Amino acid sequence: MIYFDNSATTRQCEQCTAAMEKAQSERFANASSLHAAGVAAHRDIEDCRAAIANAIGCTPQEILLAPSGTYCNNLAIKSALNPRHNKIVISSIEHPSVYECAAAYKAQGFEVCECDPRGGDFEREIDGNTALVSCMLVNNETGLILPADKLRGIIEKNGSPAKLHIDAVQAFGKLPVNVKKLDCDFLTVSAHKINGPKGIAALYVRRGVKAVPLLYGGEQENGLVPGTYNAPACAGFAAAVKSLEGGAREHYDALYSHFEKRAAELDFIKINRFGDHAGHIINISFDGYLGENVLHFLESRDIYVSQGSACSSHSRLRAKTLLRLGADKKRADCSVRVSFDRYSTAEQIDGFFKAAADVPKSLIRAYR
Repeated sequence: MIYFDNSATTRQCEQCTAAMEKAQSERFANASSLHAAGVAAHRDIEDCRAAIANAIGCTPQEILLAPSGTYCNNLAIKSALNPRHNKIVISSIEHPSVYECAAAYKAQGFEVCECDPRGGDFEREIDGNTALVSCMLVNNETGLILPADKLRGIIEKNGSPAKLHIDAVQAFGKLPVNVKKLDCDFLTVSAHKINGPKGIAALYVRRGVKAVPLLYGGEQENGLVPGTYNAPACAGFAAAVKSLEGGAREHYDALYSHFEKRAAELDFIKINRFGDHAGHIINISFDGYLGENVLHFLESRDIYVSQGSACSSHSRLRAKTLLRLGADKKRADCSVRVSFDRYSTAEQIDGFFKAAADVPKSLIRAYR
């Protein structure tokens, strides 16, 4: 199997699986219990918090553990809003957990402005009435690197009171992510994108910034994320973070270069570039061949790619990102996303192109 759908989820690394198995068998008590077994389980919570904090440059007290990146994004957005300012500024290509959340607040009366990340929209839209600016660091469908590192400067230059939230789910573990350099108030990361377990993510909340809960009914995470702790997942998350190695960007850039070289050999494959891109996500179009058909053809060869965000793979949002970046409908309809992880290799890329070369003789063109 060649698995190139790592932006949807990655397989667990060995360190993660071993840590979770040990936690599940030896420290299975409720981490909120006051007895010794509960205290032992709670150490996995604090170890996870410390590992993430060390990786992104903050204190453990600034890390909230939550069930998913979607949960973290929603919590950050709700926490940033206030009755004095009613404007939300986001990029036009945010993940559905930001885009749809903002849309829900728009229905409640907030003004929502969507900015093209490649232009000057942020400078024009961020103003004294802006409560929140939310922007991903790396786009999950195209790999485009967004100007998240410029936003604090714009907020200050424009005299805005806005809180800054950065969705770093697709950047963490691939590119440098440091909350001090980004100067953000909130930042989201997720375990299952870095070869950790599903069901656990983290939200950085800058010291002194008030967060408000989405749900109620428990004291976990100071009442901000109520519910029984998933301590084994925290153990796995910590192990995955600690196993991250230096040179990740070089690894992905090398894969991107090799993929680009092989793609140039097939005139019906075009890489969809929209600016500065991270190396681990590549969006390509098969000229005239529907992306969904290409996806299933590759699947028949035991090669797995996607058509975009798994959170919108069956919805109207599926082609939104490419269309909003200027691609026409044909290009969007014929696109697939290829995404790598730490285990991806140049040999797997060669295997992908060996199969892709057979698309013209195996599929019927939808566009001429």
